[in-house]
Amino acid sequence: MSAEGILLTAGVVSYDSEECLGACLSSLLGETAPLSAEVIVVDNRSTDGSAALVRERFPSVRLVVEDRNRGYGAACNRIFREGRGSFVLLLNADVELREGCLDPLLAFLRDRTDAGIAGCRLVGRDGKLQRSCSSFPSLSGYLFEAFFLDRLLPRNRIFGKYSLGFMDYREAREVDVLLGAFLLVRRETISALNGMDPRFFMYSEETDFCYRARRAGWRIWYVPEGTAVHLGGRSVARMPERMFVENHRSKILYMRIHHGPFRAGVAGAILFLGAWNRLVLWASLGLVCSPFSPRIRERARSRVAIFRSVVGWHLGFADGARAKKKKEVGAGEAERP
Repeated sequence: MSAEGILLTAGVVSYDSEECLGACLSSLLGETAPLSAEVIVVDNRSTDGSAALVRERFPSVRLVVEDRNRGYGAACNRIFREGRGSFVLLLNADVELREGCLDPLLAFLRDRTDAGIAGCRLVGRDGKLQRSCSSFPSLSGYLFEAFFLDRLLPRNRIFGKYSLGFMDYREAREVDVLLGAFLLVRRETISALNGMDPRFFMYSEETDFCYRARRAGWRIWYVPEGTAVHLGGRSVARMPERMFVENHRSKILYMRIHHGPFRAGVAGAILFLGAWNRLVLWASLGLVCSPFSPRIRERARSRVAIFRSVVGWHLGFADGARAKKKKEVGAGEAERP
């Protein structure tokens, strides 16, 4: 336990999360009540009432309001710096903990001193299992994804390796990457890695974090005894085109940092091909189904807009947005703990 006697720091990064933040914090406070724990919310300069909600309804929660949105990784680093717990839980604002979620994961990390990161079982609001583990990214994995092979043959040990479509989520398992919606991290692991890499504004920050943890000798575990409800897709729904572009940018950045500029270039080409395939597919589907199904027509129209933006970004038609994003990321490069 830390010098201050705090076992757990639970941190939530919030950006325009008023719609779901209350339920997240209510579940979190309920689960941490029996523990020696503290709860921190880092608000990335929300434009809704997220910060006010925390102040008014959750006075026991420590609220940190950033002067600008430096990105998810930088906000996680703020939690690492502000927190005093021996373990740190990073939780998305659209996650609600089910009763008994934390105890088995904390016990698991206490028993396995070589385990640096643990993740729980994630389900949707309907109770359906969400896939929350993956292998480290690879060019072959991106290629299979570009041609939908990971979806057509998810349980195949080759085509489904990246997304782990064959994984049995009923059993504890050591994995490469855990979804960043729920990450329970040992304090020593955070110190060894010097926190998250703030160059990842959003997406792939947990992939980078897990990769560096494995290289430093820490093991990463999925633990099914704890369960949380993950709504998912809230940020994407608000700004879908920007979020999809950022997802591609982060994937290329990951490859460049860990595998060099050549593989990053190949990854960019494969990701472009995947976006182009999806653009053609949705455009064709919209044309064929437009007279028969208004719902499919509207979905196709939104997807065409998304993948047109992604393809345009790959071709360099969004230089202004790219420059703006680099500026935002650059502002966070000194934000590690």
